[in-house]
Amino acid sequence: MSLAKRARHVNAHMEIRTEHGPTWSEIYRTLGVVGLTTVVAAEAAVPIVGAVEPLVWATLFLCTLLLATVAQLWSNRWYLRQVLPT
Repeated sequence: MSLAKRARHVNAHMEIRTEHGPTWSEIYRTLGVVGLTTVVAAEAAVPIVGAVEPLVWATLFLCTLLLATVAQLWSNRWYLRQVLPT
């Protein structure tokens, strides 16, 4: 049973943190939740947010997800170049 008690600490070693602190999964989850909330608010015509079409908000957040993915790939490749000998 000692393995089961230690198993919960494995997650800390499985996630790679960015240089600013959060993990990439936390960044993606936050972007997804904020994006979905913004699109739903625009669809419900919430003041200020509803002034912009929901499709525009969705496009902006999808582009932001794309940029985050590119940043993660670049960061991982940079890290591997630093760690692995050429």
